[in-house]
Amino acid sequence: MGLVPTVAGGALLVVAAYHAARRLARLAPPAAALAAVALALAAYAGAVLAGLAPVPGLDEAALHAAAYGLTGYAAALLGKARARRAGGGRLHPAPVAIVAFLGVVVAANVVFVLVAERGLPGGLAERLLPAPRDGGRVEATGFPGALTRGSARRPLAHRARLEALARQRALGWRV
Repeated sequence: MGLVPTVAGGALLVVAAYHAARRLARLAPPAAALAAVALALAAYAGAVLAGLAPVPGLDEAALHAAAYGLTGYAAALLGKARARRAGGGRLHPAPVAIVAFLGVVVAANVVFVLVAERGLPGGLAERLLPAPRDGGRVEATGFPGALTRGSARRPLAHRARLEALARQRALGWRV
């Protein structure tokens, strides 16, 4: 399971849990949204702990929390608007603008994280990036500081390598 399915699936879970909390438990829109977001975050944490979703970096974990929170906020906003419309009121455009802006921010962050981890798709990389001077092909477009998948599972190997380098430096080797 990757980033997009877990963000989208969690957002759908927030919407479903929100509607269930409103209809079954008769919670107010903000309370239903809070309960739905808490359920989605707990489900995501459970999926990570169970090994169903990859162990995220802090950027991905924050992205999930922001997407789920934004979805809950939008659900509560629309729930309150529905109640106001029933009473003759209407939805103010400012909260809608906030939700739209934050939605664009979350979507852009998803794109940045995906490009950082996986790089650009081949055809898109060839169209957007200049051709290499040697006439070859663009090999890797991921961010140079990004960790590869599975690197979180290799801390012991990394530590052993650092210890070996320290021993070599202690012997006077240039490494």
